[in-house]
Amino acid sequence: MAATLAPPAVNTALAFGDGAVPADPDLVTSAEVARHFAFHLWSWYSDLLLAAGDHPAMELDFLSFPVTLVGGIVDVAAATGDIAAVTARIPQARFVPLLGTHFLPFEQRDRLHHELVELVELAPVPARQPRGAGPSRH
Repeated sequence: MAATLAPPAVNTALAFGDGAVPADPDLVTSAEVARHFAFHLWSWYSDLLLAAGDHPAMELDFLSFPVTLVGGIVDVAAATGDIAAVTARIPQARFVPLLGTHFLPFEQRDRLHHELVELVELAPVPARQPRGAGPSRH
């Protein structure tokens, strides 16, 4: 797959190391996605991307738990620099740049799964009370 990527992406993948280059995609799934997007109204998508930046920055003070943000290093819709800047505003956040575009669930499925598992391990889990052991509901 790396041979089909643009040279800057390949150079970046090499800098990240062997694990950065995802396995070849499933051709059946890729063909289905391509068929779906073949008839997509791309002018609408362009308008959506341009409008996405036309809002004030979201308040992040309420985040009091671990957060992982992932971003494709060749994503033209969400720049990794912007994602890194947001990550810096969240106390328990980490940013994981991955080789890919805005379609990381298709491009880096296994790596996203790994990051979700790692995030779950970072999150504090409240102790479960046995059924009926909680406060009375009279």
